[in-house]
Amino acid sequence: MYGYRERIGLILPSTNTVMESELSRMVPEGISVHTTRVKLTATNPEGLKAMSVNAERAVDELESCLSDVMIYGCTSGSFLQGMEWDDQFRARLQSLASAKILTTSYACRLALEAMGRRKIAIATPYIDSLNEAAKGYFTAAGYEIVNLKGLGIEVASNIGKNPPHISYRLGKEVVTPETELLFLSCTGFRTMEIVERLEQDLGIPVITSNGASLWAAMRAHGIKEKLPGYGSLFQL
Repeated sequence: MYGYRERIGLILPSTNTVMESELSRMVPEGISVHTTRVKLTATNPEGLKAMSVNAERAVDELESCLSDVMIYGCTSGSFLQGMEWDDQFRARLQSLASAKILTTSYACRLALEAMGRRKIAIATPYIDSLNEAAKGYFTAAGYEIVNLKGLGIEVASNIGKNPPHISYRLGKEVVTPETELLFLSCTGFRTMEIVERLEQDLGIPVITSNGASLWAAMRAHGIKEKLPGYGSLFQL
């Protein structure tokens, strides 16, 4: 049986071509990934807010495949309206599900807390309004944002077209001398192939949206297996 240890249900933006592939490559034996999608027209505030309306339908669909944990797999869609909104949104979905509900932004908070670093640099593919929302969310969570840089991509399907070296180079550009941790944001941004190499080259921990999502989903179901090749988070 696929997923005899854990079945992870993903609620993905319809344009996301990365998260499902990255998590499916990363999961250890006995964990499976099952996906449904919610319509996203553009990676901007209006598109992300409209997308969230369909999350309840997606939870119902993933319940039918007996998911153990569900992830609302959109970082910007869960941080856009602030930490309080994210927590309320997660609680609303939890009231409909027997599975544990996570959002990617909440998973990133859990990962950051586990890493124990407070001064973070953030690299994203986002437009400025979403970068400002990211800064507000993680500042409210208790972190000092020492630098932030985005690629300015608003056409959602274009984010996944960036090869991994783009996230690597952007990460190196955004890090400052006081940076204690680098966060590569966006589940549609290819990062997992370069995260360990980037940590080695920078000498600091690197957290990604997809890495944090999988790590939190495994821990939520009591699985603490360490995964080689995906950075220091998976060695905790």
